[in-house]
Order: sequence, then structure tokens, then C-alpha cells
Amino acid sequence: MPARAWDVEYLTELQRVMRVLNAGVDQFVGEQRSELIVELVETGIILEERLDIPVRRLLRQKFLLGLFDNLFLDPDAAEQVDVNSYFVRLGTEAQRKVYTLLKNEGEILPLRYLSDAKFYVEGVNSTLLEERGLLVVTTAEEADFALVRLQAPYEPRPGGFEPAYHAGSLEYNATEKAHQAKSIRQCQLL
Repeated sequence: MPARAWDVEYLTELQRVMRVLNAGVDQFVGEQRSELIVELVETGIILEERLDIPVRRLLRQKFLLGLFDNLFLDPDAAEQVDVNSYFVRLGTEAQRKVYTLLKNEGEILPLRYLSDAKFYVEGVNSTLLEERGLLVVTTAEEADFALVRLQAPYEPRPGGFEPAYHAGSLEYNATEKAHQAKSIRQCQLL
């Protein structure tokens, strides 16, 4: 797929790359046309020394991160970091901080009396609740509470890399709206 050239379609590819460099871009991510930069240097349009500036900035960050201190990874040490309970706890805490409570009508939260409560779950692993002694039911009609994890809405886009990203309208379609409304009517939605 050719690179997009929004509002500079009139420029040649070389002129576009030159403009990007002049704008201060240090790194062309995902770019497959490195020969354009080589051509700019070989034709004398830019000096090779001009490219030393972003190279120094990028390498400085990598050295500060210690990426070149030890080039050989110890798989056993990596596994210890990967399964480190402290890091897992920090990650879990970070994930909890991103939840947003939209409503708390009747101050239902935090849930205090759960021993007899029935939960309908959708988009959530039910075993996580069952392991905590909570009763999970298969329909919203049977439930006192519904825990629903929704995927963000989007409009599928054709071509190139756009299908890999969610873009467009953030409005749920009519079918999903009806499904959500039914779940809300049938039990308290959390």
C-alpha cells in the first residue's frame, strides 16, 4: 500500500521525505522506502551529517535504557521477571485504576451482601466470580446483577492497514443497543 500523502500529494516522494526530515522527525516507523533517504544523501540534497542528529538522539535513549549493556538475554532471569508476583500486582493495580464508574444509583456499590446474589456475566470470565463463591447464572432474567464487558464500537474500514484499527463512529448499532437495554431492564447493570 503506498504511503498516504495528505495535503502534499503534489510533492514528489523525495520532497515529502525532505519535508518530514525538516519537520524534525527522527524515525520513520514502518517505512519501507529507506532508499529515498539514501537518494537524498547521494544527490547532495541533504548532508549525511544531517542524519547523525536523529541517530544520536535515538541511540542516546537506547543507551539510557540500558539496551546495549548486556546483549545476551538470560532466559531464566527473564522468566523470573515475567512471573514476578510484585510486577503482576503492579500491573493488576494499574488495570483497576482505569475503570470508570458511570452510575451508582441507590449506592449499590460497593456490593456488600453477595451471599444470595446471582450474577449474569457477558464478556467476563465467569470462573473468576465462581472462584470467589459467587453464583453465576446463564440469563439476565435470572440475575440480580449483570457484569457486562463491552467492546468499543467502530466502523470497519477497507484497505491497507485500516482494518487493523477501530475507527469511525463510536455509537453502538441498533442490535447492540437493544441487547444492552434488555440487560439493563432485567437486572441492575454494573
